[in-house]
Amino acid sequence: MRHFLIDESKTSIAIQAEDEISATGMALGASLAGVRVSVTTSGPGLSLMNKMINFAVQAEIPVVITVWMRASPST
Repeated sequence: MRHFLIDESKTSIAIQAEDEISATGMALGASLAGVRVSVTTSGPGLSLMNKMINFAVQAEIPVVITVWMRASPST
């Protein structure tokens, strides 16, 4: 897992997780702690997030999930 500071004011942190499931799980945990979070993925990663998205909907946990298209062919 890698941590990156996005800006010099140290108000934003980007974390690179192992996979989409753990990324969404970390985002939901942070959201429950009161942090504003967002998760990004591309292509089939959204289907891997399905269980965590269902949990977030049922528990009414706020999270922003964005899906980006890759510039070149992928898997």
